[in-house]
Amino acid sequence: MGCITGIIGKIFQVCLGLLKIAAAVAILIIVTQHLVDISVISIEDVNVTIVDAGLSDLGTFSCLLGQLDSQYNSDVVNLCTYAYAVAGFSLFCTLVLFILLCVTCGCCGCGFIFESMFAIVGTLWWLGASIVFTKYGKEANDNMVPEEHWRNSVIAASWVAFSAFALTTLMALLKILDCATCGICS
Repeated sequence: MGCITGIIGKIFQVCLGLLKIAAAVAILIIVTQHLVDISVISIEDVNVTIVDAGLSDLGTFSCLLGQLDSQYNSDVVNLCTYAYAVAGFSLFCTLVLFILLCVTCGCCGCGFIFESMFAIVGTLWWLGASIVFTKYGKEANDNMVPEEHWRNSVIAASWVAFSAFALTTLMALLKILDCATCGICS
Protein backbone atom coordinates (compact mmCIF):
# COMPACT_ATOMS: atom_id res chain seq x y z
CA MET A 1 0.00 0.00 0.00
CA GLY A 2 2.91 2.37 0.72
CA CYS A 3 4.13 2.21 -2.91
CA ILE A 4 0.73 3.13 -4.29
CA THR A 5 0.29 6.08 -1.95
CA GLY A 6 3.88 7.13 -2.65
CA ILE A 7 3.27 7.12 -6.41
CA ILE A 8 -0.05 8.94 -6.03
CA GLY A 9 1.64 11.51 -3.80
CA LYS A 10 4.39 12.13 -6.36
CA ILE A 11 1.86 12.45 -9.19
CA PHE A 12 -0.12 14.92 -7.05
CA GLN A 13 3.06 16.90 -6.36
CA VAL A 14 3.82 17.07 -10.08
CA CYS A 15 0.26 18.27 -10.76
CA LEU A 16 0.62 20.94 -8.08
CA GLY A 17 3.94 22.02 -9.58
CA LEU A 18 2.36 22.34 -13.02
CA LEU A 19 -0.54 24.28 -11.48
CA LYS A 20 1.90 26.72 -9.85
CA ILE A 21 3.64 27.28 -13.18
CA ALA A 22 0.35 27.64 -15.07
CA ALA A 23 -1.02 30.20 -12.60
CA ALA A 24 2.13 32.33 -12.76
CA VAL A 25 2.28 32.18 -16.56
CA ALA A 26 -1.44 33.02 -16.81
CA ILE A 27 -0.97 36.10 -14.61
CA LEU A 28 2.01 37.27 -16.67
CA ILE A 29 0.13 36.84 -19.96
CA ILE A 30 -3.14 38.42 -18.74
CA VAL A 31 -1.40 41.45 -17.26
CA THR A 32 0.82 41.93 -20.32
CA GLN A 33 -1.92 41.47 -22.91
CA HIS A 34 -5.02 42.88 -21.22
CA LEU A 35 -4.21 45.14 -18.27
CA VAL A 36 -1.20 47.30 -19.23
CA ASP A 37 -1.28 50.41 -21.47
CA ILE A 38 -4.88 49.99 -22.56
CA SER A 39 -6.67 52.77 -24.47
CA VAL A 40 -10.37 53.22 -23.75
CA ILE A 41 -12.89 55.32 -25.65
CA SER A 42 -16.49 56.02 -24.80
CA ILE A 43 -19.24 55.49 -27.37
CA GLU A 44 -22.73 56.55 -26.27
CA ASP A 45 -21.92 56.06 -22.58
CA VAL A 46 -20.65 52.53 -23.19
CA ASN A 47 -16.98 51.95 -22.47
CA VAL A 48 -15.28 50.08 -25.30
CA THR A 49 -11.77 48.86 -24.79
CA ILE A 50 -9.42 49.28 -27.72
CA VAL A 51 -5.93 47.89 -27.29
CA ASP A 52 -3.17 50.03 -28.83
CA ALA A 53 -5.58 51.88 -31.12
CA GLY A 54 -4.33 55.31 -30.16
CA LEU A 55 -7.90 56.60 -29.70
CA SER A 56 -8.45 57.86 -26.21
CA ASP A 57 -11.56 59.71 -25.27
CA LEU A 58 -11.21 58.47 -21.70
CA GLY A 59 -7.44 58.05 -21.82
CA THR A 60 -4.78 55.41 -21.86
CA PHE A 61 -4.68 53.39 -18.70
CA SER A 62 -1.23 52.43 -17.51
CA CYS A 63 -2.49 49.52 -15.41
CA LEU A 64 -6.05 48.29 -14.99
CA LEU A 65 -5.31 45.88 -12.15
CA GLY A 66 -6.32 48.41 -9.51
CA GLN A 67 -8.18 51.68 -8.93
CA LEU A 68 -7.23 54.65 -11.11
CA ASP A 69 -6.54 58.25 -10.19
CA SER A 70 -7.79 61.31 -12.11
CA GLN A 71 -4.85 61.07 -14.53
CA TYR A 72 -5.78 57.47 -15.49
CA ASN A 73 -2.78 56.05 -13.69
CA SER A 74 -3.02 53.13 -11.35
CA ASP A 75 -2.46 53.45 -7.63
CA VAL A 76 0.80 54.88 -6.34
CA VAL A 77 2.06 51.31 -6.17
CA ASN A 78 1.85 50.01 -9.73
CA LEU A 79 0.02 46.74 -9.32
CA CYS A 80 0.98 45.49 -12.76
CA THR A 81 4.67 45.79 -11.88
CA TYR A 82 3.90 44.02 -8.61
CA ALA A 83 2.08 41.25 -10.54
CA TYR A 84 5.11 40.85 -12.83
CA ALA A 85 7.42 40.61 -9.83
CA VAL A 86 5.28 38.14 -7.88
CA ALA A 87 4.51 35.83 -10.79
CA GLY A 88 7.94 36.10 -12.40
CA PHE A 89 9.87 35.42 -9.21
CA SER A 90 7.56 32.54 -8.29
CA LEU A 91 7.90 31.03 -11.77
CA PHE A 92 11.69 31.40 -11.71
CA CYS A 93 12.04 29.82 -8.25
CA THR A 94 9.65 26.98 -9.08
CA LEU A 95 11.60 26.12 -12.23
CA VAL A 96 14.98 26.39 -10.47
CA LEU A 97 13.79 24.11 -7.67
CA PHE A 98 12.36 21.64 -10.19
CA ILE A 99 15.64 21.54 -12.14
CA LEU A 100 17.69 21.29 -8.94
CA LEU A 101 15.62 18.36 -7.68
CA CYS A 102 15.80 16.58 -11.05
CA VAL A 103 19.52 17.10 -11.67
CA THR A 104 20.59 16.11 -8.15
CA CYS A 105 18.10 13.24 -7.82
CA GLY A 106 16.30 14.90 -4.95
CA CYS A 107 19.44 16.46 -3.43
CA CYS A 108 20.57 13.14 -1.95
CA GLY A 109 17.41 12.69 0.07
CA CYS A 110 17.24 16.28 1.30
CA GLY A 111 15.11 17.54 -1.59
CA PHE A 112 11.92 17.52 0.45
CA ILE A 113 13.56 19.89 2.93
CA PHE A 114 14.26 22.44 0.16
CA GLU A 115 10.80 21.89 -1.27
CA SER A 116 9.24 22.32 2.18
CA MET A 117 11.02 25.61 2.81
CA PHE A 118 10.16 26.88 -0.67
CA ALA A 119 6.53 25.79 -0.25
CA ILE A 120 6.18 27.70 3.02
CA VAL A 121 7.74 30.86 1.54
CA GLY A 122 5.63 30.47 -1.64
CA THR A 123 2.46 30.06 0.40
CA LEU A 124 3.12 33.29 2.28
CA TRP A 125 4.28 35.03 -0.92
CA TRP A 126 1.07 34.17 -2.80
CA LEU A 127 -1.17 34.81 0.22
CA GLY A 128 0.11 38.39 0.36
CA ALA A 129 -0.23 38.85 -3.41
CA SER A 130 -3.73 37.35 -3.46
CA ILE A 131 -4.90 39.65 -0.69
CA VAL A 132 -3.43 42.71 -2.46
CA PHE A 133 -4.93 41.75 -5.85
CA THR A 134 -8.31 41.01 -4.26
CA LYS A 135 -8.41 44.27 -2.29
CA TYR A 136 -7.42 46.56 -5.15
CA GLY A 137 -9.35 44.52 -7.72
CA LYS A 138 -12.56 44.83 -5.71
CA GLU A 139 -12.11 48.60 -5.43
CA ALA A 140 -11.53 48.86 -9.19
CA ASN A 141 -14.54 46.64 -9.93
CA ASP A 142 -16.73 48.69 -7.60
CA ASN A 143 -15.67 51.86 -9.45
CA MET A 144 -16.33 50.25 -12.85
CA VAL A 145 -12.74 50.39 -14.08
CA PRO A 146 -12.67 48.63 -17.49
CA GLU A 147 -11.48 45.04 -17.97
CA GLU A 148 -13.14 43.61 -14.86
CA HIS A 149 -13.12 40.05 -16.20
CA TRP A 150 -9.35 40.10 -16.81
CA ARG A 151 -8.73 41.63 -13.40
CA ASN A 152 -10.88 38.90 -11.82
CA SER A 153 -8.89 36.29 -13.76
CA VAL A 154 -5.66 37.57 -12.18
CA ILE A 155 -7.29 37.45 -8.75
CA ALA A 156 -8.48 33.88 -9.33
CA ALA A 157 -5.10 32.74 -10.67
CA SER A 158 -3.33 34.23 -7.64
CA TRP A 159 -5.63 32.30 -5.28
CA VAL A 160 -5.02 29.13 -7.33
CA ALA A 161 -1.25 29.64 -6.95
CA PHE A 162 -1.70 30.23 -3.20
CA SER A 163 -3.78 27.04 -2.91
CA ALA A 164 -1.21 24.98 -4.83
CA PHE A 165 1.59 26.23 -2.59
CA ALA A 166 -0.53 25.66 0.53
CA LEU A 167 -1.26 22.05 -0.49
CA THR A 168 2.45 21.52 -1.23
CA THR A 169 3.24 22.90 2.23
CA LEU A 170 0.70 20.59 3.83
CA MET A 171 2.13 17.57 1.99
CA ALA A 172 5.67 18.54 3.01
CA LEU A 173 4.69 19.00 6.65
CA LEU A 174 2.94 15.63 6.64
CA LYS A 175 6.09 14.03 5.22
CA ILE A 176 8.24 15.71 7.88
CA LEU A 177 5.80 14.52 10.56
CA ASP A 178 5.96 11.01 9.10
CA CYS A 179 9.77 11.11 9.16
CA ALA A 180 9.79 12.31 12.76
CA THR A 181 7.34 9.60 13.78
CA CYS A 182 8.94 6.57 12.18
CA GLY A 183 12.49 7.83 11.67
CA ILE A 184 12.57 6.71 8.04
CA CYS A 185 12.35 9.24 5.25
CA SER A 186 11.80 8.05 1.72
